[in-house]
Amino acid sequence: MGFDKPDLSFVFHLGTPLSPAHYYQQVGRAGRALERAHGVLLPGPEDDALARRLIGDAYPPQAALRETLDAIEDCEDGISDRTLAAMLDWPEATVRSCLRVMAAEETPPIRRSNGRWRPTFHSFTPDSEEQERRARQRLAEWDRMTDYAAHHGCLMRFLTGELGDPDETPCGRCANCLGRPALSPRVSRRELKCARNWMAQAGVKGDLAPSPGWVRAVRALFRI
Repeated sequence: MGFDKPDLSFVFHLGTPLSPAHYYQQVGRAGRALERAHGVLLPGPEDDALARRLIGDAYPPQAALRETLDAIEDCEDGISDRTLAAMLDWPEATVRSCLRVMAAEETPPIRRSNGRWRPTFHSFTPDSEEQERRARQRLAEWDRMTDYAAHHGCLMRFLTGELGDPDETPCGRCANCLGRPALSPRVSRRELKCARNWMAQAGVKGDLAPSPGWVRAVRALFRI
């Protein structure tokens, strides 16, 4: 999102977005000023566990919110994210989720100043039912995204249907409509050699399996 390049000819997802709406918005960055563009989803076996952890972290339970707030109120001089996580013996991601939820309140019970969280002692009662409702909704969206990844019908029709479009007409352009991959997996020896050389220059070491080196490579390719 926010990548404003009208002649972008492809979007590759190394891993599955959290919902069909997210995927539709992201893949829609490609082909805005081109007659032809490609969106490629590369799901992995680790996607489900990662998605469920991200959703769980985004909607922390009432007990975690209460315990985080109690710890901050015991430190009137303030406490950093990392120190708070160490004190509670939780992952920093979990602590940050609790902090984000409380800081977003209309009258937040905590405030951040000079990199440290301090209590405001405003009344705070976590809405556990609302948190659980939102978490269930996000999990349902994730389940639909996994349905998309395994879908055998028109992929565009699936996405537009999720967004409320009643048109049942197949797109005729996706891999399922074509009955074959939209992109050929075959590459020449020359292309493979060029790719290996470029990846080596970008700092990717070892084989072509996904690794942190891929992040450096992609950033080098797009200059980001």
